[in-house]
Amino acid sequence: MFDEIAAGIAAIAAGHGVVVLGGSHNRIAPAGSLRNTAVLAHPDGRLETQDKLHLTPQEHDLGTIGGDDLLVTTVGPFTVGVQICADIQFPELTRVLLAAGVEMVLAPSLTWNRRGVFRVRTGCHARAIENQLFVAMSPLVGSSGLPVNSPGTLSARRSSPVRSTGLSAATTVSWHPPSRRSRTRSSSP
Repeated sequence: MFDEIAAGIAAIAAGHGVVVLGGSHNRIAPAGSLRNTAVLAHPDGRLETQDKLHLTPQEHDLGTIGGDDLLVTTVGPFTVGVQICADIQFPELTRVLLAAGVEMVLAPSLTWNRRGVFRVRTGCHARAIENQLFVAMSPLVGSSGLPVNSPGTLSARRSSPVRSTGLSAATTVSWHPPSRRSRTRSSSP
């Protein structure tokens, strides 16, 4: 199914003469591992991909494997990187992209509730301020695009904090995350 999704994103990009970053989807990598991958389609037919690096516990439960590289590409006048959902919350990835010349980070996300949207949005703001670069967030919330913890469909549509950006959106940079054993948890907020 991933190939069909990628083909659809490519058709939209070619048909409208724009670059399109589709949301991330599960795919089976050539080695047989499950990955969460976003597709960046260019109007000339080129497709580039970015695997999510920092996975959620639910993604780990599915057997998903985090990515190994960071995409660095060009969109119009910008050198661009892609950080999927939780990836934007970790400053080291954006610093690696900045060192590779990235001027804009595209951050698609799918979260299950408003807390998740605010978590990703806060990460986007922080990375933009820390690195003095552009960050474009494109969220989808819940299974239908509306927050699952909203008081009701109509009120969620009126008061949702999510704004649709309508974002239309190579090189890879090696990324080697620290091992789980070397990570420590802080008890401070």
